[in-house]
Amino acid sequence: MQIPPTVIQAARDAEARFPSDLDAATDAAVVAVQAHPDYPTFVDTLVRERVRDIVHQVRHEKNKQIKRELKQYGQPAKVDFSKSVVVQESAQSVYDYRLGGTLLGDLTGDGLSRVIESEAAAARGHQFHVALGRWLQKRGVTGDKRVRDVVPETVLRKQMDKLQDEILGVPA
Repeated sequence: MQIPPTVIQAARDAEARFPSDLDAATDAAVVAVQAHPDYPTFVDTLVRERVRDIVHQVRHEKNKQIKRELKQYGQPAKVDFSKSVVVQESAQSVYDYRLGGTLLGDLTGDGLSRVIESEAAAARGHQFHVALGRWLQKRGVTGDKRVRDVVPETVLRKQMDKLQDEILGVPA
């Protein structure tokens, strides 16, 4: 979905006004977006995208169920469902597992390459967040202390640049 630049600007302006209050920033951005002349069209598009997200979540829940039934994660089952017809049918349909939003059974080599790149990029982003969080804890951001009260911005920026280069491969 292409988000109109005016909507992005409204979000940026609201975030700048309320950098530590997500709800206030959201409320301010909504007011600005509602004033946009293409608001009705934009709302229809947003609703569609949100419904798409919900469908994606339902698929995710189905994937979790398949993984559980294949005993790939979670605690060992306390009840033996191996004789269950439903479980047997589900276990036979591992092609229904979704990888990158596509049914595993329908995934092509080209599609698989795209999924691998997308998932690898997401993983690198998560690794960056974990490394940054651990570094902040070592610097003394614990308990109710705020990052801004413990780590000078110049030091934080330098560490983020270093981690971006190391983990994401993006030179500062």
